[in-house]
Amino acid sequence: MSSPIAIQPNRYHLPNWEEDKDGFELCLKSLFQFTPPTGLIADEPALYFATVQFLLHQGIRVPQDVSLACADHDPHFSWCKPSVAHITWNSSLVAKRVLLWTKHLAQGKQDRNLTFIQTKFVDGQTLGLVRA
Repeated sequence: MSSPIAIQPNRYHLPNWEEDKDGFELCLKSLFQFTPPTGLIADEPALYFATVQFLLHQGIRVPQDVSLACADHDPHFSWCKPSVAHITWNSSLVAKRVLLWTKHLAQGKQDRNLTFIQTKFVDGQTLGLVRA
């Protein structure tokens, strides 16, 4: 059995973009300019829906042409067909940890503790097969 291929993060795999709607659109256009991606992961629901809209305007189909997932849950996903692949997690645990970190910071204490939060991948119909 062969080893999995590690993808080295770079501007194509983890693009940096101006964080406004025009910057996001330019980023998406650049990704599809030469070698279209086979899959995209939107960091948050607003970017997921903006990506869907971009893909529709470009005539790119999900999941036939590109797989699409979201790194967060949104209650509006329950209205979507095809069902949205996404990750769920307890955001209140993150907020609790941030509050503790800021409390320690205010007290002059160093806090570099690593906290793991359980996540669950929710499979959806927005993931397709990679073409040969």
